[in-house]
Amino acid sequence: MAITKTYIHDWVYYVLLIVLVVAIPTSNFLMSFGQIFLALNWVIEGHWSEKLERAKKNYLLWAFGGLFILHIVWLIFTSNFDYALDDLRKKLPLLILPLVLLTSKPIEAKRIDILFAIYCCVMGIVSIYSWINHFINPILNYRELFPFISHIRLALNTCLVIFLLLRFINGLRHNLSSKTYKTKSGILLLSLAVVWFLGYLFLLQSYTGFIILLVTFIVIGVIRLKEVKKKIIKISFILGGVVVLMCGIFVLFTYVNDYYTLKPLSEAPLKVQTVNGNLYEHRQDGFIECGNYVNNYICRDELKTEWEKISTKTLDIETPNGYPIEPALIRYLNSKGLTKDSVGVSCLTTDDVKAIENGKSTVYEAYNKTIPQMI
Repeated sequence: MAITKTYIHDWVYYVLLIVLVVAIPTSNFLMSFGQIFLALNWVIEGHWSEKLERAKKNYLLWAFGGLFILHIVWLIFTSNFDYALDDLRKKLPLLILPLVLLTSKPIEAKRIDILFAIYCCVMGIVSIYSWINHFINPILNYRELFPFISHIRLALNTCLVIFLLLRFINGLRHNLSSKTYKTKSGILLLSLAVVWFLGYLFLLQSYTGFIILLVTFIVIGVIRLKEVKKKIIKISFILGGVVVLMCGIFVLFTYVNDYYTLKPLSEAPLKVQTVNGNLYEHRQDGFIECGNYVNNYICRDELKTEWEKISTKTLDIETPNGYPIEPALIRYLNSKGLTKDSVGVSCLTTDDVKAIENGKSTVYEAYNKTIPQMI
């Protein structure tokens, strides 16, 4: 095969897509690098008439372009242009990537599958890194298990990889007529990978991730339901979906209600003084956590004096998550329904003290109660 200009650009384009696939769950820098060189390759490649024809027919491209233009229009309402322009810079991928991907020559299905497979493998490495990090340093905040991208973005990537694995499973399932050992083994391994990533989502403790996962499952299920011919399967799916949804809503409501419903300490009239006669600080800012107002019933002098009796670390020392001990102590006492004074501190156990010194700010974090911690 003769190596032409088009052939070179096609391969550069595909290699840069691989770079992006690797970068999405791992590196913001690599993402920027891949996008810049994708755009350069796209410009140098030419073939403008073909790209224009593809652009005219692709409504998705116009939708992305419209979304970016909408952000520009909203600049007239901003009072902070520095922040607004920086935000536009961050949203440039909404314009650049759709323009390059949707006007370039379509990629073969096999190559797309390879990209998806690479992405799943990279996410596998990311998840293993996070689990190792967790076992080596159990006190590490779940947001720092993989510190190279944001926690929310990592959770969304986990949801995406779960659906890609299900896509691969569905593809293999249609080959079951051959009943080959290789096909069945592939389905088993991919199913175990799905379970692995569901467990990883629990490790990340991402409330957003679970909502996205559940909603997407329901939407895809409703769409695919049209393809199912047997009524019993349709009815079973609908009933199962309703039960799962109702259970999810019930669990969520129970924890949210428990988290924000005021406990006796916060329902009672505010006291002015501690048992030692010192004045309380009551901010009355309405910030509720674990059923109590976080910034009420604070006496900093008593906190300092009593804390120094049970810990060798002063309140201004940073915890492993980069914040001083004092705010962690205040929130921790609040989560236990205790006043933030000498009486509250004296009720802490040895395990509580260690947890606070390690940056745990609620009993849920300290004792790995995942669902309440995500609320």
